[in-house]
Amino acid sequence: MAGCKLQSVVIQDTNIDFLDMRDAEIAGNVLVERVRGGYLNASAKSMGKLTMSQCQIFGKRRNFSFEIGMDSADEVLLDQCNFGSDLNLAVGLGAGRPLSPEEWSKAPNNRYSLIRNCVLPTVDASWLESRHLRLESNTIESLDISNSRIEKLEVVNNRVNLGVNLENTRVKESTIQPLAKGQAKLDGSNIRLN
Repeated sequence: MAGCKLQSVVIQDTNIDFLDMRDAEIAGNVLVERVRGGYLNASAKSMGKLTMSQCQIFGKRRNFSFEIGMDSADEVLLDQCNFGSDLNLAVGLGAGRPLSPEEWSKAPNNRYSLIRNCVLPTVDASWLESRHLRLESNTIESLDISNSRIEKLEVVNNRVNLGVNLENTRVKESTIQPLAKGQAKLDGSNIRLN
């Protein structure tokens, strides 16, 4: 599906080894439910809302099991998905590379992203743009939200086994759950922990 122009995408009750929607233009929404499989790249050039629920994605491509540039979607919901706990695998949510000053949006396209009740290995949300990002009730091995621009950031009721990297991240408002001493990296960030 890479580079395609589509109205919408619905994938349900399916086993998939490899799915690539990179650079697709999707006018409407994408729904992925009860899918088991390998690598999934949902980094479309543009889409309405991406909803993924009750999926098990354990594949590997360039050390990722799942990738999406969240700034390409109006909204993102990842609910009750299992991406495993292998620290050699990452779930990529941000740009995946440093952004130059002129690449940052004045108003991010991504209005709201919610990740809840998921099992995640290394979460790479670095260089992310969003108006509102909420991570709620997940089990996460390692969380990287560094170098991001997020208007409202909420990290609540998660079990984070290793570190939380918030270095150089700028927010207007944040709610960050209590973290173990030394677990959070905050250098260059305007985030303050309670």
